[in-house]
Amino acid sequence: MRALVLAALAVTACREAAPPAGLDGYLGALAGADEASRTAAVAGWKLDAAGWARVTTDPYRAVYADYARAFDAAAPALVTRLAHGGAVQVRPHFAGDPKLTVGQARARWAQPVQAPSEVADLDDGPLDAVFVRDEGSWRIIVGIDVIVRARAARWDPDCGALLGQQIAGRCADAAWVIAEAALREDRGRFDHACTLARSLCPFHATPPP
Repeated sequence: MRALVLAALAVTACREAAPPAGLDGYLGALAGADEASRTAAVAGWKLDAAGWARVTTDPYRAVYADYARAFDAAAPALVTRLAHGGAVQVRPHFAGDPKLTVGQARARWAQPVQAPSEVADLDDGPLDAVFVRDEGSWRIIVGIDVIVRARAARWDPDCGALLGQQIAGRCADAAWVIAEAALREDRGRFDHACTLARSLCPFHATPPP
């Protein structure tokens, strides 16, 4: 009986232990693991409301409920993406990085200036999330692109579509203003930014969902 109790405690301790300090080692060990392990790990990446407030800035702190829904929608794809082992490459998350996905680029908007975060590629393809450390564990920011596009589309769907396009340059700068104005419900600033973006962004087609 004592052996069974010790074994149970050991399993619990392993489950509750913080992941390795290095994101590359952590993801490298997770990639190719069984589905239950991958599903549990990805579920653990979800920030709670207090964690969201710690790693984001205004006006994004107010959209935690939207983040929670976006996370739930994104989680299955991340579990699937990690199904096969492969080389993991990790780099700091910087605005203007041409290798960022749109989601990763928009996540930079939600963070304080110079806040530490990382992105990862698995076998030369991105894990479409931004990794942050919160209280000793890895968590992720996902869905900012979806959130701001939906908020903008309430007023102007065509303008909202511009948020799904370029991740750097003057077009992206205008898109940042659109997102900020939509989240702050500043219609005058929003309309001005949309007018500016239409002259700066070369493509106006609505991106696929």
